[in-house]
Amino acid sequence: MKKLTQYQILSLLLLVQILLVKLISFFPEWVERLYSNGIYPFISRIFRFIFGWIPFSVGDILYTLAGIYLIRWLVTNRKRIIKDTKNWFLDIGATLSIAYFAFHILWAFNYYRQPLYKSLNLEADYTTEQLISFTEKLILKSNTLQFQLTKNDTVINSRIFFFYVCTSLHYKLLLTLPIKFCHS
Repeated sequence: MKKLTQYQILSLLLLVQILLVKLISFFPEWVERLYSNGIYPFISRIFRFIFGWIPFSVGDILYTLAGIYLIRWLVTNRKRIIKDTKNWFLDIGATLSIAYFAFHILWAFNYYRQPLYKSLNLEADYTTEQLISFTEKLILKSNTLQFQLTKNDTVINSRIFFFYVCTSLHYKLLLTLPIKFCHS
């Protein structure tokens, strides 16, 4: 029997990881208890200790460098797509597997947490229209306060306010219209 290489193993693990993450997403209580309130605070403290003193986003720089490296790798390995297709795809699969694992361990499991209203035992006793109305009031209030603080008419001018009112009315109109599907 042929022995699997580390690239083949990592590529296969990507599929296993995707299935496990899908399975874990069905258990938000587990994610809340073991990851969000267990492992993640520790990871967060480590990153805050290492990078917290830096006055800009280190993650943005790392993403940019990773993007540059990816473009460089694709350019330098473009001929391998034809000559060594299998190993080229194994390299891609192994890299995606490591990136997928790191992304989920370092942050992404938080996407599968319980909704906040469940964690805080809140009841949602409002309609969508009430929520939209309340949000519009908050937007108008925050824009008014911002204008009072800055005394800057470029932030709120008549054109922006008119655009906001028109789009708001247009959105409300869209909510009231029945949805019809046309078949041609």
